[in-house]
Amino acid sequence: MSEKPMWRRVSGVCRWLLVPLVISSYALPALALDILVTNDDGYQAKGIQVLADTLEAAGHNVLLVAPLENQSGTGGKFNAHFGEPTSYTEFAPGRYYVPGSPVDATLMGLHIIGPEQGLFGDDNKPDLVVSGINRGGNAGILTNHSGTVAAAMRGVREGVPSIAVSAGMDISEASQGFPSTDEAYPKIANLVVKMINTLDEKNGDRERLLPLGMGLNVNWPVALPEGEENPLGIRFTRITNTTVFNLGPVRQDDGSLIIHLLPNNDLLEDDPSTAEGDLFIEGYVTISTIDANIEARRVKRDLSQVRLEGLDLQ
Repeated sequence: MSEKPMWRRVSGVCRWLLVPLVISSYALPALALDILVTNDDGYQAKGIQVLADTLEAAGHNVLLVAPLENQSGTGGKFNAHFGEPTSYTEFAPGRYYVPGSPVDATLMGLHIIGPEQGLFGDDNKPDLVVSGINRGGNAGILTNHSGTVAAAMRGVREGVPSIAVSAGMDISEASQGFPSTDEAYPKIANLVVKMINTLDEKNGDRERLLPLGMGLNVNWPVALPEGEENPLGIRFTRITNTTVFNLGPVRQDDGSLIIHLLPNNDLLEDDPSTAEGDLFIEGYVTISTIDANIEARRVKRDLSQVRLEGLDLQ
């Protein structure tokens, strides 16, 4: 992490004196991190408010920049088109909304609000981008559409360690407004704080929480096996084909097209024991590694090369 102004650092002596103290059940971090928080559900969503409040209570410096309106399912969309500038509005101290997409909000925080207001370190970058907490899981092939994951991927592309965080839904609670999801937000925010602390503790003398080009996708299940009140544990997984639900085209009687929930299609998943979607469905918190690239696994790359062998431009 880059050097912070003196008022944002805790001296070695003071650090030891403050270790026993607890703020909202968290010991003060050895070094307060600069964290950009964003989402795709919009700035008024409960998930992002709980996340930002929890990170601040843990002693971190939080800049919240989120879309003005719900932008779920927009993926990596830009609303700031060529030659059409977008703006931002401060709705509370240190908290802003942008009339655009999750990627727009992320870029606004990274390139405009944070640097121009001196909120980051000497390199004008935060230590971390956290996108979420999303209302609904973002596991498996569904991540292709996720604005939550796309915001984190953009952070990675901009050279900042990033974490996408999502809370599952129990479909049986649809008529009640998914209360289990709302109840899970504080637990998920606590996990994010623990993840940051763990990454920071194991960081040693390195300046980054995660290697360059690396991010994480975290999913917390609420539709649990019968008799279970909490997730079964944490699993480190791969983003594969399996997902909680599938989105696809449905033709209407008038010839129009809508996107609707469809039965899952596992697309011949090769190893369910490490697949993000499979383990999420079983009731585990999943943590998958992401980057800013979309690339098939090696076996599929090798297969495509075999099938295209002999192809030339003649």
